[in-house]
Amino acid sequence: MGKNIEIKAHNRQPAAIELIIQKMNLPFGGIRHQTDTFYKTPRGRLKLRESDDGAVLIPYLRKNQKGPRSSDYVLLPVEDPVLTHRILEEMFGLRSVVEKTRRIWFYENVRIHLDEVEDLGHFIELEGVVDKNNPGGPTLEKVELLMELFSIGEENLVMKAYVDLMEDNDD
Repeated sequence: MGKNIEIKAHNRQPAAIELIIQKMNLPFGGIRHQTDTFYKTPRGRLKLRESDDGAVLIPYLRKNQKGPRSSDYVLLPVEDPVLTHRILEEMFGLRSVVEKTRRIWFYENVRIHLDEVEDLGHFIELEGVVDKNNPGGPTLEKVELLMELFSIGEENLVMKAYVDLMEDNDD
């Protein structure tokens, strides 16, 4: 199982944050169009992510809270996303679909995502991978450092997943 320390925030100045990233000369991980199909679950979240580079099923557990939070997840490669979707929809029911374009950079073990989410706008996510080489404490410090560099304040932090925000918009 994978573990992240992560934050999500409204990105009200995408060009300014990208300029900071460029000045830091961080490695670029590419641009991905991602379709995340979420299924109804009694606990946690389950999404089928289809992207330019394939499909993966991602079950994950994460509390809704502002600020750095822990996320436990598994990435399961999917060979046939159409069949997988059909089975999961029949088993669990469809919750919602989130479409986004994600630009990715890396700061050591922290992934920086600049997301443009359909119907929601611009966001930044910082996902620090926690593993035997990158323990939680130092990873949290890196996430907090990047928050400071990008001027991500409490008022910008988002405690919910994109799927939750989409459902909030539907109300």
